[in-house]
Amino acid sequence: MKSNTHYPRRILVLAVGMAVSGVAWADVTAPVSSRTSLKELTVTASHSEQDVLNVANTVSVITEEDIQKQQAADIQDLMRYETGVSVRAQPMRAGAAMGTTGRGGNEGINIRGLEGNQVTLQTDGVRLPARFEFGPTVSGRGDYLEPEGYRRVEVLRGPSSTLYGSEGLAGAVSFVTKDPEDLLTLGQDTQVNLRAGYASEDKSWFSAPSFAARNDNLAGMLLYTARDGQQTRNQGANAGSGTARTLPNPQDIDSEYWLAKLVWDVSEEHRLKFTAEKLNRFTGADVLTGVTSSVSSLRADDRVRRDLQKLDYIYQSDTNPWLQMARVGIYQQDSQNRQFSDERRPVLGDRTRDNEYSERIRGVNAVLESQFGTEDVRHTLHYGVDFSTTDVQAMRLGTPAGTSFPDKPFPDTDYRLLGVFVQDEIAIGRLRIIPGLRYDSYKLDPLANDPLYRGLEVAALSDSAVSAKLGAVWQQAPLLNWFAQYSEGFRAPTPFDVNSGFTNLSSPFFAYQTIANPDLQPETSKMYEIGLRGRDEQLRYSVSVFRADYKNFIENVVVSGSGSPADPLTYQSINRSKVIVTGVEGSLRWKLDPVWAVSTGVSWHRGDSREDGEKSPLRTIDPAKWIAGLHYDQGGYYADLMLTHVEAKKRNPDPDGYTPGSFTTLDLMGGWQINRNASIQAGVFNVTDESYTYWADVRDLGATSSVVDAYTQPGRNFKVSFNYQF
Repeated sequence: MKSNTHYPRRILVLAVGMAVSGVAWADVTAPVSSRTSLKELTVTASHSEQDVLNVANTVSVITEEDIQKQQAADIQDLMRYETGVSVRAQPMRAGAAMGTTGRGGNEGINIRGLEGNQVTLQTDGVRLPARFEFGPTVSGRGDYLEPEGYRRVEVLRGPSSTLYGSEGLAGAVSFVTKDPEDLLTLGQDTQVNLRAGYASEDKSWFSAPSFAARNDNLAGMLLYTARDGQQTRNQGANAGSGTARTLPNPQDIDSEYWLAKLVWDVSEEHRLKFTAEKLNRFTGADVLTGVTSSVSSLRADDRVRRDLQKLDYIYQSDTNPWLQMARVGIYQQDSQNRQFSDERRPVLGDRTRDNEYSERIRGVNAVLESQFGTEDVRHTLHYGVDFSTTDVQAMRLGTPAGTSFPDKPFPDTDYRLLGVFVQDEIAIGRLRIIPGLRYDSYKLDPLANDPLYRGLEVAALSDSAVSAKLGAVWQQAPLLNWFAQYSEGFRAPTPFDVNSGFTNLSSPFFAYQTIANPDLQPETSKMYEIGLRGRDEQLRYSVSVFRADYKNFIENVVVSGSGSPADPLTYQSINRSKVIVTGVEGSLRWKLDPVWAVSTGVSWHRGDSREDGEKSPLRTIDPAKWIAGLHYDQGGYYADLMLTHVEAKKRNPDPDGYTPGSFTTLDLMGGWQINRNASIQAGVFNVTDESYTYWADVRDLGATSSVVDAYTQPGRNFKVSFNYQF
């Protein structure tokens, strides 16, 4: 299935490797490392850079160094050692007209039991396209991202709507792209960086050359990443065709990513930054699991594209008495997820499906910071506005055309969001009180006479929401920092929540239709959290307990009908469940001496959905997770031994569903700073060759499923990468 167009990439990778291996072993210089930095900074918790100790949220920060050590190729790798967080990424076993397993790729990020569009995902302050599912289509969110482009990833747990508006129901993940200064690590005005690597789990190669330059006022950079891989290995053994197959279906996966920036320091206080980001990803699959007595072959070809252009104005001043910081961004982002299936049926007749989901978002956001007060009481005020308008479209094509294609699952919709927010940090000695408030309005304006939309009606929707928070931090001592927070979140209905429309009356036993709902209310959340954390030169830790109440979950359910053509089953999105999630989370890192350290992290969550007086476990709650690490770092060399233990799933909401057992994995990673210019990273993952599955991937399987092995993670595998800079 491979074509010759991939060989230039591999030649580039080999050339980089040869360049690294030929470097003289001299002038070993320990790099500036975040492992030796005492402060841990976050922007997500307040829109402005702050020490994590000063915020009332639970926030974790994944640095560029962490990304390179873990050799992360996707968001599942990025979140590998995060507790309370998971990524759903099922194996590709989708059908042509029915069945969506694996079609969404890396579907999104689960925080404390909620996922999909209930978690804010943003890159440089611009939200990623929404997760969309209809029929055989699943448009995930994680495949719009490329880890090589990021210098920092921040994970904020808990409602974030007071800062980021809709989607901030359970948390926010911010991906921050690299700046020219992140590539100019040698102290020179120009620098070329070459990075390349290989992963055995999917036989993938990547190369990531970059260039940066600066003078007194200007700085620019260009980064390119190419990836070329195959299907991810598992622990299955059945290599046949049909649904009983447990080996992964053959795949070709190729992606290209570009990141360009130009930064102009107009003066000491004023800066302009232009960012252009472009990603194209292609996945082609020979779906052998789709072969049946009537289907001779099934081919699935999916393309994901995201293009972002953003202009930022940044103002910073130490002398202005009223305004210390202002950041204004104007942006446009185009995205498209296209999924094509070609099913060969010698007797019944061949059929294809060509489905597309796309968004074009244009917006502006502004954040300002003002500091004022007395010596005893200081205020740091963050306030601003967000406005965006998104053109949301979806199209369904197919053959044979019949009477349904082409059509649209919802009409073309203009989706507008406006938010105004303010957050104050009041410092009174060792006490910080952090109140916040945000007003959001949203409007869905669908095309009333869209000729390809065949729903029974088209509904417009507009509404507003107010989100509040109140946090407190008491800095009793460097190792005793108490924090507590009450916060609210909401998720506005999407165009496909409101106007999902489709009619199929062809079956005499299963006729159905989907209708609009103009009365949908936003999903809402309220969270209470209290915790303790501390940090000095030897010890860093955090522990917290929380309770989150969620209301008005949006679900698509049957509201009427018997299933006959005269009385079809009628589906509609309505507000239903009330959900309560409680949990405990903690992390610790202890530096034993100048070169040795240990770390640990734990998360335990419990969630229940309540409807009509009945209570059942929330399906999306992950089992308890414990991580422990042993770390060695003497500057030029480092090694990390990571143990991950996941408890068995104890509360399956489906009594007839598959319940995975516990598992423990061991990973060994290491690196060598060969000299000032060259370094190498390597890792062996799942050292003990454990066979295991993630709950997020298998939660839809039945207890008697014979294909559980198809959902297992890779056995023992390795990754290696090289860096060379000059």
